[in-house]
Amino acid sequence: MSSFWNCWGIFAAAATFDAGVKQQRREQWDKAIAEVKQELGQRTERVTQDAKSTEVDAVFPSGRGDALDALAEVADVFSEVEPYRRRALWPANTGPPLQVHRLPPESIYATDVRREQASLRRWTPKKLEAVMLSIDALQLKIFQQLALQSGSDWRTEASAAIPVNYRDQMFMSAEELLAAFDSKSKDLARLKRNDPELNGWQRSEQDMPLCSYSQDDQGLFHGTTRELNKSLQALFKQHAASTLTTPALLAKVAYNLAISAAPPNVHTYNTLLLGFSKAQQPTLVGSTIHSLRRTSMRPNEVTNSAILNHYTAQDDGEGFIKWIKLMRGKNGGLALARPDIRINEAGADRLIRDEERGRPDRVIQLPYPTPNVFSAIIRGMLKFSGFDTALDICERMGQEGWGLCMSGLTPLLKDCARHGDWESGLAVWDQIQALKKKSTRRQGKTWVSEVVGLDAYAAMLRLCSRTGQREKFESVWQQACRAHQGRAGVLKEIVEYQQARPNAAVAAQSELWEDLAGNTHSDDSRIVAPDIRLSNRSDTDAPDISPVDVEAAPAQSFASSEGMIRRDHSALQVPSQEQLLRSESGSYSHGNKTDTTKTGRKEVNGYALSIDEYFEQAEHSADMRW
Repeated sequence: MSSFWNCWGIFAAAATFDAGVKQQRREQWDKAIAEVKQELGQRTERVTQDAKSTEVDAVFPSGRGDALDALAEVADVFSEVEPYRRRALWPANTGPPLQVHRLPPESIYATDVRREQASLRRWTPKKLEAVMLSIDALQLKIFQQLALQSGSDWRTEASAAIPVNYRDQMFMSAEELLAAFDSKSKDLARLKRNDPELNGWQRSEQDMPLCSYSQDDQGLFHGTTRELNKSLQALFKQHAASTLTTPALLAKVAYNLAISAAPPNVHTYNTLLLGFSKAQQPTLVGSTIHSLRRTSMRPNEVTNSAILNHYTAQDDGEGFIKWIKLMRGKNGGLALARPDIRINEAGADRLIRDEERGRPDRVIQLPYPTPNVFSAIIRGMLKFSGFDTALDICERMGQEGWGLCMSGLTPLLKDCARHGDWESGLAVWDQIQALKKKSTRRQGKTWVSEVVGLDAYAAMLRLCSRTGQREKFESVWQQACRAHQGRAGVLKEIVEYQQARPNAAVAAQSELWEDLAGNTHSDDSRIVAPDIRLSNRSDTDAPDISPVDVEAAPAQSFASSEGMIRRDHSALQVPSQEQLLRSESGSYSHGNKTDTTKTGRKEVNGYALSIDEYFEQAEHSADMRW
């Protein structure tokens, strides 16, 4: 890939536009897209070679999180984002089966028919205006981010990346930036009080429009939006491959948002959230979240996961809990249903009236419980409140239909490995294996199942190493080598990367590596199999599967065969089985004095905690590091 949008055109600065202007913008867009497609085709081979040569560097970024974060650097973060996405497969998980008829059309699990029906709808003039004002404000935030890098080469590189007429808008003074953003914010506030058709509406006199969007009756604008998303994703991938500098990236992203003739959709916002996160621009991730909220656009699973993961990565416990509250319908929620909808028994768990804010006429629609979002919730709760609170959330939200998939169980396994908690970790690993069996299905004449992630194998190997479980270590290692053929060296380095300190109880660790993996630079040659890059890995790993009873599924709640996992002990101290496991009656062995009421709610210090109160408690807990 190479530089992007080095095509010249006219930047439309007017808020109103006629047919001639729209046609001109479409021609400008089509020309730019054609040039980009040609550039991408010419550079694909070189970028692939560059990516292969830097794979290990990408897996272990300097100063960045654990193996899960590292793998995200290698994998295609846009795989579930339009236009490249296909309907996602519902993963095996500890929750109930998917009820596809209850999914919103934006869901990655929604059917093509559902999405096509939704594509026939058009936004009201009010919503379209809100999106344009919000995207204008986001562009101003990008301008501000560029302006903060004074005294560097950023201005020069950003200037060279965009047409001169847009450059004049980008490099306004700090006072002009502040005034422009203030004008957008005030207009957005006034817009809320206007009617859907915008009768009598006018922007502030000093407003400076940066984008101009429309939706045609034929639906051609959908194709333009898909091209916008493709273009933005190409930019972020170029930046990740070090073929595009950060200032050029920011300038081109802003320019793309300005030049598009069609408005962004939720996939555009997902692209920006994931792309800015990957480019290590947390301030702009926050600005994108704020922009999304101003549009009242319904988020999907990718959106919620990306936002929760952002707050977790930034140690922003307050933002994390606030977003969960929105997901649970607090503070106005994330999405509204039709106000005339009838809430029956079947929909009572996902449709609630906004009684909290004295607006019973507003019906809030809660997100459908999905494993990938639940995984992001558990990952954050582990970081901010610890293992026991994360398990409390697993149990309580599990009762509401949320389930954990294998990737969702992996953070719990990592936590067990970090603390040397063998019994809890083994129970989590057994649950992962049970889900793997549950996912087994026939594909042609063979049996296939979902892949156990490389980071899950690494965490289990680390746990075995720290607790001296040599036999289990060997078994897991062999299974990992079968599932991820050709990746033995990468796996070894991930385990070593995760090791915080040597464990005195495992004196034979280096010997284990010599016996099983050999040296880092030679172990791949011991696996006689084609090299499979992580980013191109299939959803199945047939080499690790033998025919099994598909009905041998795990328990519906997150549990071992003996009960719920529970931890209450200091790091590296393995508790007794009685301390770890919860009996079927619902009692707990826990450090705090707890009892279970007749209604199944846990008593802590005399107060019965609901799931929302768990989050309230987490928000005010001393363990939450704001």
